[in-house]
Parts: sequence; C-alpha cells; structure tokens
Amino acid sequence: MDKNQIIGMVLIFALLIGYGMYTAPSKEEQLAMQRERDSIQNVLREQHIKDSLKRIQDSIATVQNKLVQNENDTLVVDSSKIANLEKEYGAFASAVAGKEEFVTIENEKVKIKFTT
Repeated sequence: MDKNQIIGMVLIFALLIGYGMYTAPSKEEQLAMQRERDSIQNVLREQHIKDSLKRIQDSIATVQNKLVQNENDTLVVDSSKIANLEKEYGAFASAVAGKEEFVTIENEKVKIKFTT
C-alpha cells in the first residue's frame, strides 16, 4: 500500500464517521422516541391485563355452568352394576362408564375419524 491508498482509506473512514454523527438523533429526539415507546408499551400492558381478566372471567363462567349442568345430570348408579363392572374390568371399571365420541381430522386429501 502506498501513501495515496492510505490517505484514501482514512478519508473514506472519516466520511463514514462524519455521516454517522451528522444523521444520529439528538438527545431530544431520543427522549421523544423513548416516551413514545413507553406509552405504547403501557397501552399494550393494560390491554393484555384486560384480555387476561376477560379470559379468566369467561373460564370461571364456563366452569360454573358445567358444575350446574353436572349437578343436574347426576345419575343414581346401581351398586350391583358397579360390582359387575369391577368384576369384569378390574381396576379399569371407572374408565368404562363414558360416552363414545368421534374426533375428525381432515384436509383436502384425507379424512380420519377417531373414536374416544
């Protein structure tokens, strides 16, 4: 490297540093941007809290409705029926008393139906 190349590199480096300093935001602009970010963050935090509370209230209402429905749907179970199920299935007798439900998974190529 000769003297001209070194001077050229130094000038290019100086131009880049000068441009960076010239276009950098001032302290007032930085403070304004920080206030804007903080206010947006506060609004999003409040919105998240409201959404969470609504979701919790909805889930509480759903659970209460299910509890009321379960209280209305309670059946008197015959003890001899329970004894027969325990003889036949052993430890799995409590899992026998359920409804058969179908779960379907499908897309444009295949449709699969599972039973539970």
